[in-house]
Amino acid sequence: MSAGVAEPGGPAGPGARFVFLFGVVYLGLHHLTAFVALVPGLGGPAKELAFAILRGCAWVGKQVLGLARDIPVGPTGSSDTTADWIRVGLYLTLAAGVAAWGASGGRGFRDEARVRARLGLGLRYVLGSAMVVYGCMKMLPPIQFPAPSLAQLSQPLGEASPQGLLWRFMGFSPVYAAGLGAGEVIAGVLLLYRRTALAGALLTAGIMAHVVLLNFTYDVPVKVYSGHLLLTALWLLWPERGRLTALLLGRGAVARVAEPGPALAPALRRWSAVGQAVVIAGIGWQAIGGQFANQRDEAASYGATPAELRGIWRVEEFGRAGTIVPPLATDHTRWHTVIFGDYRTVLVRRIDGGRAGFWFVRKDPATGSYALEKPGAGGGPAPMTVIWQESDRLNLQVQLDGQALEVALRRTDERAYPLLKRGFRWIIEKSDNR
Repeated sequence: MSAGVAEPGGPAGPGARFVFLFGVVYLGLHHLTAFVALVPGLGGPAKELAFAILRGCAWVGKQVLGLARDIPVGPTGSSDTTADWIRVGLYLTLAAGVAAWGASGGRGFRDEARVRARLGLGLRYVLGSAMVVYGCMKMLPPIQFPAPSLAQLSQPLGEASPQGLLWRFMGFSPVYAAGLGAGEVIAGVLLLYRRTALAGALLTAGIMAHVVLLNFTYDVPVKVYSGHLLLTALWLLWPERGRLTALLLGRGAVARVAEPGPALAPALRRWSAVGQAVVIAGIGWQAIGGQFANQRDEAASYGATPAELRGIWRVEEFGRAGTIVPPLATDHTRWHTVIFGDYRTVLVRRIDGGRAGFWFVRKDPATGSYALEKPGAGGGPAPMTVIWQESDRLNLQVQLDGQALEVALRRTDERAYPLLKRGFRWIIEKSDNR
């Protein structure tokens, strides 16, 4: 035993043994699919296993709990679905049952310190992978928090969801978001190596505490996922609580807890090191290569808005079936603004501020003709004629919902919004909080 290293101690009493067994079983179950996904080439099977587990949880919700509502299990962008919470409840119940059985009979693992070390290795890789991936999502396109879109710039603040408000706040400053992403990447990389794992767990716990607070206060539907990342970081820190407490209280240095080395032959140790290197390389590829793949898929799925149309257009004149419709605030059908946003999106707002419709615009590269497509609706695209009056003025002729519309539009300068034109200033004589 070298100086400054304390022998690891396993749980002795029933209470400590219960906590230890509960943590091992619960975290092992919760991160099961993430453990599988760490193996290069098994990302797809891991995803299928995750959906299979959720389908089982949905069955439990219907058949055992008697829930009458639909329980979605497909990709929804949420980790807070009914099936996810049922999964958490099942894992808690199973972990508590196993821990109670083990603690009451003095049962457990033969070498609990080694079990903690092995589980800790897997959890470090899972947590480090998540931090690196999410950090890269904040720095590499398509970034997690894009700049406010044209539709969002013209949207009344009260129409935004809490999550949408958070996304606009984060997306307004790409430097701020990238700084947070860099912190996540650093924390994740530190977690991947044993000598820096403590620093990585500390940094991860601080970052994830902030993320969890945002997710709960802005109702972002990844509370289960982010909460368990924070819980995992705290689990990794728990064996070092004595050292950390002594450091914070200024009590001097305390010996670190020794982590049992692998009980492997030298040749197997070398192969183990190679395997760890492969896993770490896979994490890097998942983070960086995944972002480039997302960028390619996003461009292929949506396409680009015709550059000549992209912008915010005010309606100067609105005609329906050959009759000019006056701009009355009581008219809930007359258009006020047409926004040709990114990814071929077209949002129309009425004169009362509400939405008149949402479409996708398509331009035929061969003929140069335009058409509007209703998302998820049949009937085919609606041909749209564009007649340019000037570079910033045009007329649209299109038939929508059985009505022939003719709309005169004038482009507005999106940089005129105070949010975009103010910029950064070193000297501010008067607050501009509006």
